[in-house]
Amino acid sequence: MDPEISKFLALFQTDTGNKPEESAPAPAQASAAPSKSSSSTSSSSWFSLKSSPNMPSQTNNRTTAPPSDNPVAEATLPTEMSCRQAFDMAFHCQSVGGQWNHIYRYGTMRSCSEHWEDFWFCMRIKGYSGKMKEDVIRDHYRQKEHEKYGNGKPSSEDVWQARTTKAPPGTAFTEKFDEPTLDDEEWQRMEIERRRQIREGLGIGSATA
Repeated sequence: MDPEISKFLALFQTDTGNKPEESAPAPAQASAAPSKSSSSTSSSSWFSLKSSPNMPSQTNNRTTAPPSDNPVAEATLPTEMSCRQAFDMAFHCQSVGGQWNHIYRYGTMRSCSEHWEDFWFCMRIKGYSGKMKEDVIRDHYRQKEHEKYGNGKPSSEDVWQARTTKAPPGTAFTEKFDEPTLDDEEWQRMEIERRRQIREGLGIGSATA
């Protein structure tokens, strides 16, 4: 079972296991207060659990990855984050369809902790704004890339050389192509004739005849 779900279920098991035995009925006003306090206790225990450094969704206890020497890699790090999109990705990963796709492709179920980690991180920084929010989001994605590709782990840079500067606007995909002067039917007739001549040159047509 996913660590996030295990922690979530453990929370409710703890809350139900520590419930005091029901006492004799009391007046309505007196019974309302314990109910309210137990509800607040449950909510506070949930938020305290989410802020615990032992939770898999916490990133504060991880070593922060240093900025990359590649200025292009630093410039392309995201500075915005959608909590709704993060939740949708985590929910899809946890769903039957998401797990089925992973089993079909890789033969095993996958952990969704990384997606839930993104969601809870986004929820924690909802009160941030301006440059402070951009910096923490950039640090978050830098750390994710470092954990996935850092310390000599396989990456696309094993095959391709990373750019050190951005390509100037208008310099990529500038190769010119001539506009077609033939329609599809005429081109197909010419292609059939070209292949027929090749077969005759190889002696395939005469041998068949």
